[in-house]
Amino acid sequence: MEERAFAISMASKMDESNEFCSARARIYEGHETILFFSIFRNFIVFKGGRIDGYKNFITEKEIPDETYQEDGVTLFRVQGSGPENMQAIHVDPVSLLSTISISS
Repeated sequence: MEERAFAISMASKMDESNEFCSARARIYEGHETILFFSIFRNFIVFKGGRIDGYKNFITEKEIPDETYQEDGVTLFRVQGSGPENMQAIHVDPVSLLSTISISS
């Protein structure tokens, strides 16, 4: 809930700073438009989180914290069909062979 309240608060502040002339849109994951990618051209998605809600959730569920650490091993999946829609997404460091089905 903390994240939602923070997002709403920040959206309101952005509206105020633009003299209430802002526009909002809901974009669903996996259905992003080229315009969306152009806005976040240098955007990289990391696993984990630093907000208390995330930390409390993983503690309660006894899930290991996979938040990005600068001194850790990090693997990214880079996808897209051109510079206008490229994404870099933090993924689990698994071997390539474990993700490919090999028939003998």
